Amino acid sequence: MRFQHLFSLVAACAMALPLTANAAGLDGQRDQYLKACETSAKAHQVSAAGATQHCKCSAEVVDSKFTQEEVGKLNDGTASAALVDRLKTEVHTACGTAK
Repeated sequence: MRFQHLFSLVAACAMALPLTANAAGLDGQRDQYLKACETSAKAHQVSAAGATQHCKCSAEVVDSKFTQEEVGKLNDGTASAALVDRLKTEVHTACGTAK
C-alpha cells in the first residue's frame, strides 16, 4: 500500500515535468515545476516540509540523470514507458518516499 502511495506521488511529479523543461537552466520553469509537484504531494497527504524536500530532490534527479533530449521527450509526452519507469526508479532511489 505504501508503494502505491509513492507511485502516485512520483507519477504526479512526472506529470509536472512539462513545466520543468530543463530545470537547471530555466529557474522560472523550475519554480513552476516545484510548485506543481508540492501541490500534488500535499494532495497525497505529504507534509509541507516533506513535499518541498522530495520535489527539490526530484528536480535535481532530472537535472543530473537525464539528458536534455530525454527531458524533452518527458516534456512533450513522447517518452517511452521505459523512460518514464526510469524516471520513477531514479527519483525513488535518490529521494526515497516523501513523508
